[in-house]
Amino acid sequence: MLARFSRFLIPTTAVMLVLSSCTRDAPVQPPRANVIAQDTGGPPPPNDFRDSARFVASLPYFDSTDVTNATIEPGEPSSACHDSIAPPTRTDWYLYVSHASGTVQLTAQLFGPAPGILSVYRSSADTLIPGGCNPNFGPVTFNADSGAAFFFQISDSAGATGPTVFSLQQDTIIPPPPPPPPPGNDNFADARVDTVVPYSDTADFTGASREPNEPVTCFFQSRTVWYAFTSPTTRAVSIGVQSGFFHGISVYTGNSLGNLQFRTCGNGSFGFTAVAGVTYFIQVGGDFDERAIFFINPPPPPQANFFTSPGDPSTFDLVQFFDASFDPGGIGIQTWQWSFGDGGSS
Repeated sequence: MLARFSRFLIPTTAVMLVLSSCTRDAPVQPPRANVIAQDTGGPPPPNDFRDSARFVASLPYFDSTDVTNATIEPGEPSSACHDSIAPPTRTDWYLYVSHASGTVQLTAQLFGPAPGILSVYRSSADTLIPGGCNPNFGPVTFNADSGAAFFFQISDSAGATGPTVFSLQQDTIIPPPPPPPPPGNDNFADARVDTVVPYSDTADFTGASREPNEPVTCFFQSRTVWYAFTSPTTRAVSIGVQSGFFHGISVYTGNSLGNLQFRTCGNGSFGFTAVAGVTYFIQVGGDFDERAIFFINPPPPPQANFFTSPGDPSTFDLVQFFDASFDPGGIGIQTWQWSFGDGGSS
């Protein structure tokens, strides 16, 4: 029994000696992750790329940042502050969306022991529009409208890296400009008077409004101006607006805003018959801050025209005549007279 156990013990002891020898010759290596950290100096910051920019939720804002381990992504912009040194090789990003009422003035700046370049870009349809930059802790001041988004790029200056503090603060609220005064004929009671034809006037919709109880018939537009036209004789007229925008025109009779009677309407240019001594109130509507030309002109004359059937008749054919006359002024043709060239008429 002892002999059999001795035979088993000797080989096992030899294996243990071999393992012991291997352990002394090949010490255990440190984890590979520590080697990578030692080679690169650490992982890049979480806001290394623009798509992962750190969001600025409220102002004033301060955040410690360091581009030492940052990288640069393909196609990353380089601001004018890098023109005199070199393109950036390390950057991180911040994002701010202005929710202030109206326009505000903001100042972005870097503070700390390490130099760096701060560049501001306004975001528009995924395009970055340069908004200013400053190297080595200089402030960048810019205006922001409500809803505007801004990206801030912090980059190394000539290869220098180290800790710094990014700050963003609101300086002042820029009040909106005062609204323009309304035009003189903005209201019905101030309708611009005309008694002559032809007539033209600059219809100014900048600052125009729609007054309470103003009639709405064919068109509703947010701005209106008024004209009062009285013809000394009964005549046809053509009224209209020359503009690149749509304008609705409505014609009324009456003596106050509350008792107007609708007569006709149209856009572009159209005609109607003005009865002598009757005052027609003309409401011209628009939707934009712009100036247009309003006119009252004599109507263009009616255009006489006809065609025959058959188109190439012989002496054996019965020829029919068809009227194709029209009135470009929109007044309407009252009478027709046909002269057939052989002394006959109709």
